[in-house]
Amino acid sequence: LYLSLNDKYEIVNITDEPPQGNVLYIKGKYSSDSGGSFDVGMSSKEHIKVDFLFDKYYMQEDLAPKAESYLRQKNTPDIELELSVDKEGNSRIKNLLVNGKRIEDVVQ
Repeated sequence: LYLSLNDKYEIVNITDEPPQGNVLYIKGKYSSDSGGSFDVGMSSKEHIKVDFLFDKYYMQEDLAPKAESYLRQKNTPDIELELSVDKEGNSRIKNLLVNGKRIEDVVQ
């Protein structure tokens, strides 16, 4: 799947083909509990599950246990992901932010 984003980085369109023109988009993978396939003409009332293809965040090995512990102890901290996206929609996590600060800075 290809998820087109607006200038606020909100998903505005989902297609099964890469968008044309100068459009920021990220790749995702469709999955369904019913085992069906994605159809662009699906009703807006239908729920779909999109697995984003960024699922790993790399950080200094000695800080990782501290970060994991911190995130598990906090009551719903404000967490944001800063992504890097290439021209083909491939994305990776660049930074994990907690209340606007890099997780590395929070746990040091």
